[in-house]
Amino acid sequence: ACELMIEEYQRLYGLDYTIVRYGSLYGRRADDRNSVRRYLTQALSERKLTTTAGEDDQREYIHVTDAARSSVEILADEFCNQHVILTGHQSIKVRDFLEMIREIIGPDIEINYVPVADGDVLGHYARTPYSFRPKVGKKLVSHHYSDLGQGLLDCLDEIYQTQLENADS
Repeated sequence: ACELMIEEYQRLYGLDYTIVRYGSLYGRRADDRNSVRRYLTQALSERKLTTTAGEDDQREYIHVTDAARSSVEILADEFCNQHVILTGHQSIKVRDFLEMIREIIGPDIEINYVPVADGDVLGHYARTPYSFRPKVGKKLVSHHYSDLGQGLLDCLDEIYQTQLENADS
């Protein structure tokens, strides 16, 4: 509804826009509402990973620094009055992503898939971040990006430093 209002406002008053739809964001300064932060914190503190996502569900994680850089790039005239989707470079299955976290943190990490009760809606895609709303967005992927593994290490460093600070206080 908001997108339709923005488009109508542009039609009536000529105020240009660019609508941005983000993929699965992760990075420093996230809290536990962010799934990646939650996974990493849980793996470090509890030595386990629990998810309601299906093993074969796919995500296109995008580091916040890449999203910020691309958000500036889309201010260019070529994106005027467009819908733009910003996701990561790499589509990865949830199973492979959690295995990546286990490989980075340690082999003793237990991975648990908790089935969602019938009728529960998680609000996340299973295969693709694309949707017809009714405007199709253009996907923008920058040539400069944070590798998923490097991004996870960056997040882990922040979590570790925060835990050290909390232990000292």
